[in-house]
Amino acid sequence: MNMFLVDNAESMMDYWYEATFVLEVLVDMAKGLDEDGIDLQFTTGTTKLEGKDSSNKFVASMKQARPTKGARTDSRLSLGNILEPYANKLRNKEKFPSVKVKDLVLIVLTDGIWAGMPDKYAIAAQLKNISKKVDYHLKQRPFSVQFIQFGDDAAATQAFRDLDDCFDNGDVPDFIDTEHSKGDVNKMLLGSFVEAYDRDDGDDYNSFDSPLPDHSIISPPTYQSFESHEVRHELANGGNFPFPQRPTQDHRSFS
Repeated sequence: MNMFLVDNAESMMDYWYEATFVLEVLVDMAKGLDEDGIDLQFTTGTTKLEGKDSSNKFVASMKQARPTKGARTDSRLSLGNILEPYANKLRNKEKFPSVKVKDLVLIVLTDGIWAGMPDKYAIAAQLKNISKKVDYHLKQRPFSVQFIQFGDDAAATQAFRDLDDCFDNGDVPDFIDTEHSKGDVNKMLLGSFVEAYDRDDGDDYNSFDSPLPDHSIISPPTYQSFESHEVRHELANGGNFPFPQRPTQDHRSFS
C-alpha cells in the first residue's frame, strides 16, 4: 500500500509548486505498483484521496489543500493517525494469520519546520514506540516511512539526519529514510525499504538525477515541462530532463 502525506502548513507556501511537481512525479512512477491504487492525506484539513492512480487527481487535491496563513503542523498527530491503526492491524494479524495486511510505504512531503510541535525529536521516539508494537518475526519491514525535505532549514535538516540514523542500533528494523526534494527521485520512492538506497546519506542533492545503486529498479528521471503529458510518460519510463523552474505566471496558481 502506497500513501503520501503532504505537509500543508503555512511554512510550505514557498514550496507548494515544487511539492506538487514532486508528488506528480512520484505518483506517475508508483502507478500500477499496487492494484488498490495510491492514497493521499494532508497534515491539516480534510482533503484526501483513496485508491487513486491518476496524477491529475493528486494535482487537483494539492490545489484544494494549499497552505493557509496560520496553519501549523504537528507531525506526531498526522503520523500517529496513519501508523497507529496500521500497527494495530499488524498485531491483529499476529493473532489471526489469515488476515491480510498489505505492506505500507508512507512518503511524507514536508519542510520539517513543524511549528505545531516544540520538539522535532519527539518524532523519533514516537516512531520507535509504534515500531516496537510489531512482531518482526512475521516480516522484517512491513511498513516504512520516507521523509522528503523541502527547503534548507538547518534545524529541520539536522533533525532529519538524526531521525534517519536513530534506528542504527538494531533494536528495531530501520524503516526510516530521508531525502531532499532536489535529490535522488528513486531514493524518494524506494529509500525507506530498499537497503542500498537507505545507506545513501543523501547529502548531495544538486540535481534531480543523482547516481543510483547498480541494482536500481527505476531509471533516474528528471523533468522538462510540468504540463506535458508526453514528458510525464517519458519520466515514468526513465526519461532525462532538467529540473523545472517555477514559471513567472503559473495558471495553476499554487502560490
